[in-house]
Amino acid sequence: MIAIKDRHNKDYSDFEPNFCPLSRKFSVILWHIWANYRPAKNYSIHTFIEYYCFYNMNKSKIISISVLIIAISAGIYLYNKYNIAPKIDLSKLEIIDQDTNIFEISSLKGKKVIVNFYASWCPNCIEELAVLNKIKSSKLNDVEILAITDESLEKLIWFKNKKQYPFIFMKLNDAFPNIGIHSIPVTYLLNTKGEVVYEKVGYIAWDDDSNIEYLKQLMD
Repeated sequence: MIAIKDRHNKDYSDFEPNFCPLSRKFSVILWHIWANYRPAKNYSIHTFIEYYCFYNMNKSKIISISVLIIAISAGIYLYNKYNIAPKIDLSKLEIIDQDTNIFEISSLKGKKVIVNFYASWCPNCIEELAVLNKIKSSKLNDVEILAITDESLEKLIWFKNKKQYPFIFMKLNDAFPNIGIHSIPVTYLLNTKGEVVYEKVGYIAWDDDSNIEYLKQLMD
């Protein structure tokens, strides 16, 4: 038996901390701290050790849960950032043609429109635009394709002249990230009322017949 007395010489040698999975010796040390250095408030030894046990037994769980919450939050944020098309008021975008003339997307109202945000260095963008060009005359003859980049006008003109696609090529007078675009290609489909009826980040398989029929129906 270990002799345990507090500063008032009160004997607690028979104290058994059976409510906490701590060793007897360590519990006695905790008890000694409580008995001789506790504040003026009359906290019980059980309360003191129970609190200590709760904190030490759960702090690893709290840390693990906190890390998990942070990881999930970061995952959701990154998923939304790179996989969900931002809500953009296309009519308010400042875009210009190769002669620096301002182009109003609202001028296309009454037509079905595919708005494609691209870059000349983006493989998926290049592939998607190539497929759109391939099917433009046969399956998209009643659809305008507006290709928008945030690259320089020189790059726009070079790409346009190289590809010779029957699209409307425009430059955004801002950087894509500033309007919420962090991954390309990004596509918006507009119906004849000028309303956005579909939006997507990433490559769209326009050469898939069932896919193109569905997307064209959305624009009707």
